[in-house]
Amino acid sequence: MKMRLLSVILLHGVCVLLLSAPIVSKVSLSVTPDRKQFFSRGALVILTCDDDDEQRVDGWTVKRTRAGLTERCGAAAGLVLKNSLCQLILINPSDGAYFCESSSGQRSDEVNIIISAGSLILDIPSSPVWTGSNVTLLCQSREGKPGKSYFYKDGAMIGPDPKENLTLTNVQKSDEGLYSCSTDDHPHSHESRLTVRDPPPSVIASTTTTTCKPATRPLRPRPRRPRPRRPTPPTRRPPPPRPSPRHRPPPRHRPPRPPRRHRRPPPPPTRPPPRPPNRPPPPTRPPPRPPNRPPPPTRPPPRPPNRPPPPTRPPPPPRPRPRVIRSHSFGPPLTASIM
Repeated sequence: MKMRLLSVILLHGVCVLLLSAPIVSKVSLSVTPDRKQFFSRGALVILTCDDDDEQRVDGWTVKRTRAGLTERCGAAAGLVLKNSLCQLILINPSDGAYFCESSSGQRSDEVNIIISAGSLILDIPSSPVWTGSNVTLLCQSREGKPGKSYFYKDGAMIGPDPKENLTLTNVQKSDEGLYSCSTDDHPHSHESRLTVRDPPPSVIASTTTTTCKPATRPLRPRPRRPRPRRPTPPTRRPPPPRPSPRHRPPPRHRPPRPPRRHRRPPPPPTRPPPRPPNRPPPPTRPPPRPPNRPPPPTRPPPRPPNRPPPPTRPPPPPRPRPRVIRSHSFGPPLTASIM
């Protein structure tokens, strides 16, 4: 926003008061290169938000509306935010309305950008042109600049003969419309609108003229009113005079004190021996308990092997007792055994 200062001119008794209203710079979307149609798989396109002086403004964001969906630069496919510049990547053929929006919700005029997959595009400026200026439209192909082209406005051919370019001089509001082009070898290009605007006013001012006339009667000085005097503050009574040192009574005479005898200092008190600290005796640890282990199981005596008992032998037959044969003859008795 630009402001004009208030100026007052006094010339020969005439007061001239110049008042100027604030001029608000309009923000618009700037496209580099300045056209509305591009070939797919082409170079990058830079989108910025500029004012009427072609200076970038802060607080505005580039957005796109396509298929009923509004997306901001940096969060949309094909729109990359790099170094605070919005870059349009020409990859897929598409079309959309691009505009600038501020943080408070203000929006600029929309610019319809077309990414064409065809073989012919129309080079038409993306930003509005001022009335009274000259505009040149050019038809371009993928192979290069065509020789001669046919130009159309709102579907009607402009002139019967082909031209290399179409130049519009002293553009007026009547030149607004949809323009396209074609050649003998290529079909029609997409249509793009040419917008015409009035140039912004440089100064918007209103002039007010005021005549200064002298007064008919001389001015008399006003009598001065006497100022009321302030009341003087009441005087304070002086304090009573203090008695002079001559009238003070003499000090009383005190007899001198006898000198004090030097006595030996009493011996220092003997300190009792330090008491042992009242520490509790250390707790006696109980004897370790035997581990609660179960006694080992008593094993039963080994069983004898299952052997058959030894065969019992029959007792020996009784021996025959010897018979004593006594004879009538003298001598030891004879023993004989009967077998």
